[in-house]
Amino acid sequence: MPVCHATVSAMRSAAAIPSSRKQGGRWMKQLRLITVCVTSVFVVWIGILMANLAYIHLTGNIHTVEAGRLYRSGTLSAGRLERLVETAGIRTILNLRGDEGRPWYEAERAVARRHGLDFLSFHLSAKHAPDMNTVEELLFVLKTAPKPILVHCRSGSDRAGLVSALYERFVAGKSVSEAERQLSFLYGHFPWLGSRTVAMDEAFAQITAPPKIREEESVQVAAD
Repeated sequence: MPVCHATVSAMRSAAAIPSSRKQGGRWMKQLRLITVCVTSVFVVWIGILMANLAYIHLTGNIHTVEAGRLYRSGTLSAGRLERLVETAGIRTILNLRGDEGRPWYEAERAVARRHGLDFLSFHLSAKHAPDMNTVEELLFVLKTAPKPILVHCRSGSDRAGLVSALYERFVAGKSVSEAERQLSFLYGHFPWLGSRTVAMDEAFAQITAPPKIREEESVQVAAD
């Protein structure tokens, strides 16, 4: 039985689907797979971030920087602060929030008075680098205040991280790489995705830069 030329032509056309179309289909499947994987990683990462923040909130973000010398934390309730003072033998509280007159501040000062502790207060911002005069004052306190010292900010992540890093570098004599670990996600420090708390990392890098580099940067700023 003769086969219609039109039917044969259609069969040949169907058999000759361009390979680019097939490749396009495979590429779309790969793209969807990549999208699913990236989304899954992002969701897991956000979950870890939220879990870490929840842990920090529940525990007060209390950590040992140098046993018997320096501890760091977020702002603690009077009861939790009192327990830490008693268990760690804290002799100086270094508050980085300022906020004189606030209820938490007065409660903290009351704990210090009851235990005969030195109570020192600086008003630092987590979003702006402290000036060098403030840095020098902080270093003086870290070197000379009765120890152990408890240094804290609001969450214990950023400002407390910077001051702890300064202690590690300039008082404990640790290397820059060791000291800067105090500015870590482990403590809730998050300087990525446009976070302005990157100012703490930038401040530490500037403070610990070799003198020649600092001089050159100062000259450049003056020229600008």
